[in-house]
Amino acid sequence: KKYIPKYLSIIRCIDKRFETGEIYIKWDDAIEADWLILIYIKNNSPDEGIIIEDKTDPENHTTHEFQPNEIFNASDIMVVPSRIDNLPQTAMEAQSCGVPVVGFNIAGMEDVVLNNKTGYLVDPFDTKKLSDKIFHLINNKKIKEDFSIK
Repeated sequence: KKYIPKYLSIIRCIDKRFETGEIYIKWDDAIEADWLILIYIKNNSPDEGIIIEDKTDPENHTTHEFQPNEIFNASDIMVVPSRIDNLPQTAMEAQSCGVPVVGFNIAGMEDVVLNNKTGYLVDPFDTKKLSDKIFHLINNKKIKEDFSIK
């Protein structure tokens, strides 16, 4: 857990993936039990989807379930910042839904992402270039659409 001071952020993410598979989002100064949004993988199996529990409206606690293809179809860009990945399945799934992928040019990624055609591959571990390419896609609708062709 990282503490983010109130003057830097009004919300905080408590990431418990390694402990329980859950990610909580809460107000920065609230106690841990007073979370606003809880995100977790259904039955600990990514193929079954993702559950989002929403308590932002105290009178209407809602739960939303999303299948993997719904998540990709609602996405603009898939960022895969893996350091090692022989077969990046998430990149393949994103592209099958027409979502362009940005990642490092490592073994596996170069077999899945066609650089400058279905996404961008940057020099391994150059986070500045990775960030630049993400923002380039966000700010260039035509290129993003060209990369998104299924």
